[in-house]
Amino acid sequence: MAGPLYAWQDGQTPALTEPLEPQPLTTGENTGLVLDGDAYCDLWFHLDTRTGRTTRAYIDGLDAAQGMACLHEPDHGTAWIRRTGYLHHVGDQGVAPTT
Repeated sequence: MAGPLYAWQDGQTPALTEPLEPQPLTTGENTGLVLDGDAYCDLWFHLDTRTGRTTRAYIDGLDAAQGMACLHEPDHGTAWIRRTGYLHHVGDQGVAPTT
């Protein structure tokens, strides 16, 4: 998780403080479950234990209130997992989780 108490470990992608450059978004509808706030945080923490790519990032066109947890690989792409069950990604499709 990104935040003021987090110490960025080697291999961990820090939270992006500026929005990503505008890029075309690809959307996967109903990729996951619709999640309330607590369940979304649980998912975010779970992803963070699985990969150092888990962080928070912003891009124009996505409502931050629907969740900004993402898998981010600089120079390759970013995939957002949303509270709505949708998955959005930019860049290399391989960044997006398949399960």
